Amino acid sequence: MCRRWNWRNGQFSKITESSKHLVINIDDISPVPATLIGEASDHLASLLVEECRASLRPGLLSKDQREIDANIPLSP
Repeated sequence: MCRRWNWRNGQFSKITESSKHLVINIDDISPVPATLIGEASDHLASLLVEECRASLRPGLLSKDQREIDANIPLSP
């Protein structure tokens, strides 16, 4: 994702140990079955919760679901 959406050397968008909010994108690309993409997404989510104590707001974009509310309230 860093090469396409973020400049990987940019201070603003790089992910570090102190990062608090981020978006991870997993693309469903044929001929990979959608079930395999779903399993990969679920596995990544479980690793983020177990290893990073992450709070997640998962979502799935599709031709029918074109937006996801990614606003995450910041802790005081």
